[in-house]
Amino acid sequence: MMACEAARHGLSVRIVDVAAQGSDKSKALVLWSRTMEIFARADQKLTEDALACGHRVHGSSMYADGTRIVHVALDELPSPFPFALMVPQCDTERLLAESLTRRGITVERRVQLTTFVQDAEGVTATLRHADGREETVRTSHRMIRNTCA
Repeated sequence: MMACEAARHGLSVRIVDVAAQGSDKSKALVLWSRTMEIFARADQKLTEDALACGHRVHGSSMYADGTRIVHVALDELPSPFPFALMVPQCDTERLLAESLTRRGITVERRVQLTTFVQDAEGVTATLRHADGREETVRTSHRMIRNTCA
C-alpha cells in the first residue's frame, strides 16, 4: 500500500521481490477499517474489488465453557467501513498488485535487494537479478526498508 500512496503523490516507485510469484498462502485474513479508508483514498477500484471478494464481519464473540464471555461489536466504528473485512492475504496481495498495474507499476519478480547504504543525499541499493546480474540503483529519496516477512 505504501507504494500505491507514494505513486499517488507523484513519487517514482520500484518494487522488487525475490519470490517468483505472489504467495498462494495466507498469513493474514482481515483488512481493518483504517486500511479500507486508505484503500478508498488511494484507489476506488481497489476498494470495490476488496469489498467484492471479502466477507464483512460486524462483531466477534469469545466463549468459555459454552458461555459467551465477551462480544466486540464493530458496527459503531467511526468509519465508512464499520466492520472487519475478511480477505485472504493472497487475495489482498493480488488486489494491491492490480492497483499498482493501473498506475503503470509492476512488481519485479526474482529480484533481490542485497545491500543498501543511506547517506545524507539518498540511498544506494544493490539488486541481484535471477540471472545473477547485479544492478546498482541510486535515489535521492530516503528509502524505508520493510523487514516484514
